[in-house]
Amino acid sequence: MSAGSETPAIRAEQALLGSILLDEQTRASDPAKAKASARLLNEVLRWILPGDFLRPYHQQVWSTVRTLHRRGQLATPEAVRAELGRSSQLRPETAQDGLLLHQLTSATPVVSRAPLYGGMVVEASLHRDMHTEAVRLKQAAREGDPARLVSAQAHSRSRVGVLRSRWERVPAGVRARLDRPATFEATPPSRAEAAEQARQLATQAAQIQATAAEQIRAAQRAGRVGAADLGVLEMLAEMMRRLVSVVDYLANAGVDSPRQAPTHGRVALAPGQSLAGGGRWNAAFVSAEADALTRDQPAQAEASQGGVDPARVALEGRLIGCLLADQSQVDDLALNGTEFTDPSAKAMYAAVAEIHRAGGAVDELTVQWAAQRAGADLTEMTPEFRRAINDGLLVGSAPVYADELVEVATREQATRAAEQLRQASADPRVTPARMLAEAEVTLAGLPEPKVRHHDTAARPVRRTEDPAPGVRVEIVAERRVLTPEERLVLPISTLPRPQRRPEPQRGPELHARRRRRQAERAAEAELEF
Repeated sequence: MSAGSETPAIRAEQALLGSILLDEQTRASDPAKAKASARLLNEVLRWILPGDFLRPYHQQVWSTVRTLHRRGQLATPEAVRAELGRSSQLRPETAQDGLLLHQLTSATPVVSRAPLYGGMVVEASLHRDMHTEAVRLKQAAREGDPARLVSAQAHSRSRVGVLRSRWERVPAGVRARLDRPATFEATPPSRAEAAEQARQLATQAAQIQATAAEQIRAAQRAGRVGAADLGVLEMLAEMMRRLVSVVDYLANAGVDSPRQAPTHGRVALAPGQSLAGGGRWNAAFVSAEADALTRDQPAQAEASQGGVDPARVALEGRLIGCLLADQSQVDDLALNGTEFTDPSAKAMYAAVAEIHRAGGAVDELTVQWAAQRAGADLTEMTPEFRRAINDGLLVGSAPVYADELVEVATREQATRAAEQLRQASADPRVTPARMLAEAEVTLAGLPEPKVRHHDTAARPVRRTEDPAPGVRVEIVAERRVLTPEERLVLPISTLPRPQRRPEPQRGPELHARRRRRQAERAAEAELEF
């Protein structure tokens, strides 16, 4: 196969092995000259493993080189070929084919750059392993088993730590060379690709901002922080909004058909012009991403609503209905608001929780009024969501619906995290340091799934009449008998064990009992006689 048809990862493997074989051949032919230079094999042997190679033949060649090094022999092409012939891992015709070793040596650009080629091999291996972890995490999220998802998340975090330690074993000079991002773009991203990237960045930024705000408010309610922290958060949010506006103006100046410049106080900056901080922007890249950030928001809202699962919206509506019927159930929930996908449901849940903590009465009108005061637009509530609220007012248990909602939200977050890992592993533009850092942040933000007990299922209790204002309705989660179909899918440990029969008495007690029975029978016979 010609060298031009190989991928860069395979070319790096060939160049690394060819460099080692040529260096060992040089040392065998000229020992005096070999003593004056360092051995390339010693520089790469400690941090390159056979599993880092993609092709099985390259793995066997590297294992053979390591075996010869442990014996104190030079790994020349002749010695490697002879050792491969004694191996049972390859077919004889493949092991004895000297043309394959010749292809390795002929594919080497510069022999002295073996450490750099080795770093490329390790980088390609890290990308493949990250892709494998992403697929495993996504499969666990699709299965819907909380215990399996907990195990998959823990395995992914541990595996990312192993990948980071592998990359840190690479020499610092090689890592600095390969972790350097490209300063040019061979093929600039299209407008659609840049818009999709910008939308993902905007979504991640909004999630981080909402989570941080909720955590600070929770800490403030607990009395651990003051109003100064909230002020800092609001200031950072305002700075982010101003930055987006500046980038938007850069987009106006950098696109082929510029839009009309806005007139609400944005600073005019030409493409490539220095900002106040001294940095320079890549106008071609920034304009494409900023254009996606500032597209028509109604169109984005319609697109996002179109992708929402109706069953998910109905579940959120029933949960809100249960809380409207019995606000005391808020104390049994552990939701932070990020589990909701419908904006109306999220706003109404926050309003119910706030009113309940303040000691006020909760009903549909007071909740809608409080949500409207917080800036929510409840006029966009769908008929399906309203019907789900009415269903929750009549039947349902909020903890049961909350468990289902948390489980669905956790699976969705794990699926999104797995997709982010997959995209990063499949993109050759992502450096190893950036890929590992993004993986650590993504996996650290995943919540731990709640493992539910399958043998205790709560049955909703139907309410015969609407509760009066201010009257709390007691909702009891009853146990129900599992059906045979449900018992088939349960783990063995959760099924009730049958009663064990008492073991028969043995030893002296058994003999004593027999003797007592014989004496009783003899006494009865004497009486009859």
